[in-house]
Amino acid sequence: MLFRSARLSKHLTLAQTVKDICSQSSWSKFENNYLSLPEDIVSAVCDGIGLNYGQLLEIDQTNNLPALAKHYLYNRYDEIAKMFDNIDNELFLSRDALIKCCYYLTIDDFQNFVVEVQNLDSVKNTLSDYELFMFLLFTIEYYIKTHSYLEADRYLKIIDVLDNDDQVLRSLYLQQKFIVACNLRNYKRIHLDFINLENATSNSYPIRNRVYMKLLFLEAYPTEENLLEIENMEYDLPDYIFNDCYWYTRLLVLIKLGRLYEVIKIILKLEFKHASFIGLLGYVINAISESDRHVDGLKEFIKHFNDLSKNMEYSEQDTVHLEFIKYIKIKMNSKTTDEEFLCLRNTLIPKLKSCQHRFYTQIYASRYALLLGERSKYKEAYLFSINNFELLNDLHLHDL
Repeated sequence: MLFRSARLSKHLTLAQTVKDICSQSSWSKFENNYLSLPEDIVSAVCDGIGLNYGQLLEIDQTNNLPALAKHYLYNRYDEIAKMFDNIDNELFLSRDALIKCCYYLTIDDFQNFVVEVQNLDSVKNTLSDYELFMFLLFTIEYYIKTHSYLEADRYLKIIDVLDNDDQVLRSLYLQQKFIVACNLRNYKRIHLDFINLENATSNSYPIRNRVYMKLLFLEAYPTEENLLEIENMEYDLPDYIFNDCYWYTRLLVLIKLGRLYEVIKIILKLEFKHASFIGLLGYVINAISESDRHVDGLKEFIKHFNDLSKNMEYSEQDTVHLEFIKYIKIKMNSKTTDEEFLCLRNTLIPKLKSCQHRFYTQIYASRYALLLGERSKYKEAYLFSINNFELLNDLHLHDL
């Protein structure tokens, strides 16, 4: 792999590389780890194209990927940045490309991440088993971060058949599997994946990850008992940044339990400004207004929502929340369901296969199926439900 990368970095063909030192076929097999060649032949080929054979051997014996995997699992992003800064860009090396992938994931630089993935994909047949497993893990992580859980699930099915006994990589894999199951509301897998994750991870498993997985599990089964357990976790959160994850989960459980006024009270009291919370605020206000438009304070609630939506915080990756807020505003301001139906049909529904959200997606899908039925489009509703069965695991036919 290393020698092929070195050759490709110099834009050399096999013929230009081996000349008359050995056959192109033998060198190709050597590059792809199918054949061993005598040291004098390898050294001669390297000298012929201006490569330092001794330096390549030294690089080949250096494996910093286990440290990279552990840094990622333990959220040591500063250490990953140091590894990224120490990369020698003179040659394309798969290990360096994986470090770049990992670093770009930590800073949400998805454009450069895709470039590195494409570079790795062109040489994937030469990757070691460890490198291939890590390559797939990072690809899955990218799809998780971009809300493409169906695509992440597709790659998880690929990685399922690979053998790997590395504890850190296995922990990352089981973690991803559980996160995807939760976000797709795949109840056939959620409980089993959670148990597998708990059994496979030791006491050294990062507390931040452990808390997050527990929150997702409790959220998937919204009961008063689980809500109480979530409430008891409030004062043991691992860090301040994790605070938003905790409250988002707690609010979703409150919504599932129908305690909508508590959601409004918490969001306004804690002054949440991120688009994800503003979306939940709009959702519960709309749900209250549809049940009774004469609720005391409803106009004030709507004013809070409109004011907060004008000054909310969001990043390039928050499109999923911004679209939900736009949808809620359409529902609030439209006298009929026509505009809502068009918004779903033309904008939101076409994106369901490429972008999913554990709360919004089921709302869009089930609501769209209901509106199709109301418009006597029964065949279309049937076909939509059949073709999107994996997105209708948590029905919301009467929630909105």
